[in-house]
Amino acid sequence: MKTYTLLIFLIGLTLNTKGQDQLIQKKIDSLQKERDKLIASIYPKQIEKLSQQNDSLEKERLKFVSYIENINTQIGGNLKEIQSLQQGLPLPKFEKQTIIVKGSIPLKTAPDLTSNIIYWIATGDEIIVVDYINNDWAKVISKNYTGYVLGSFFDSYPEINNQIREFKNHNEKVINLSKTQSLNGTTNSPSQANTLSNTNYQSSYNTTTSSYYNSRTIRTGPRGGRYYINSNGNKTYVKRNR
Repeated sequence: MKTYTLLIFLIGLTLNTKGQDQLIQKKIDSLQKERDKLIASIYPKQIEKLSQQNDSLEKERLKFVSYIENINTQIGGNLKEIQSLQQGLPLPKFEKQTIIVKGSIPLKTAPDLTSNIIYWIATGDEIIVVDYINNDWAKVISKNYTGYVLGSFFDSYPEINNQIREFKNHNEKVINLSKTQSLNGTTNSPSQANTLSNTNYQSSYNTTTSSYYNSRTIRTGPRGGRYYINSNGNKTYVKRNR
């Protein structure tokens, strides 16, 4: 009788324990749901806010990078103009042109393929082309951003392309004159030499050897390969006989 009573007690205790476990689990599930609701109502807003702040900071960073690169480009441009003036060949003046973009293009922080993209200029956007950097890049203003676009993009814009041709022709004259002076043993004055030695202010995009073919800048890479930059921003290699 005692054994039977003890067995009944243990069964009742077990059932009671299971009931308590289920009740505790229900409370845990309820608290978990409340926690999920709280996270869904609060943290996404904070995450969105922080993400917006990061986007804004990234835009400011790109503006700052673009500003620094713009200063470097101006210094390099001034040095190039000084060199041209010393040779009696003043640079052509670029007339600003406002155009409507016919195709999507990247606006870069610097006149260099490896530079950051500020944003993609969309088809139909209005841009102001303010200058040509004389190494196949155009300086552009778009939506309060100042950046650079490949000069080959403007092949279908005669009013800009004609000016680019003029700059390229001028650059070729400077190169030819420099070669002639070198062959004739003509040297620059000390002040000129110092000026030309300061070209380290210019960005790395000026370090490649350049020539021209069909109004495109033909570059020679470190391994001797010759190429030009197409309108998509990619290299297109040309045959040696060019």
